Amino acid sequence: MKMRREHAVPLPTQAVEMLRVLHGVTGRHALLFPNRDDRTKAMATASFRQALLVLGWAGKFSPHATRTTGSTLLNGMGYTADWIERQLAHAEPNAVRRTYNHADYLADRAKMMQQWADTLDAWQKSEPGKVVPLRAGVAA
Repeated sequence: MKMRREHAVPLPTQAVEMLRVLHGVTGRHALLFPNRDDRTKAMATASFRQALLVLGWAGKFSPHATRTTGSTLLNGMGYTADWIERQLAHAEPNAVRRTYNHADYLADRAKMMQQWADTLDAWQKSEPGKVVPLRAGVAA
């Protein structure tokens, strides 16, 4: 973690449901995403990138792009920057403010993440299977 401390992440109902489904697959193990060869260890760092390669998304999508897109769109939706930055586990850049402000904004972040998940669901339902480019020149 960039903040080098425990980070609570409020999950929307959609994410909780997905985790329940995944528990049915990996629930007999201590880890939700275990290593392919040793189920007592976490999934290898390269596993997600390998999945992107298999899906044909390598070079078109990166895991970090998810954070960038989320931050950009949540800021555009009018959410408080403090909530977004705390959700992304970013440390406060202002040393004085960082020293005095220890708010986690958990209740506000929970509402924000639920609205974000609801927005994603609405997009999927309104145009299933369609990817809308965010910039000109980006392949759909």
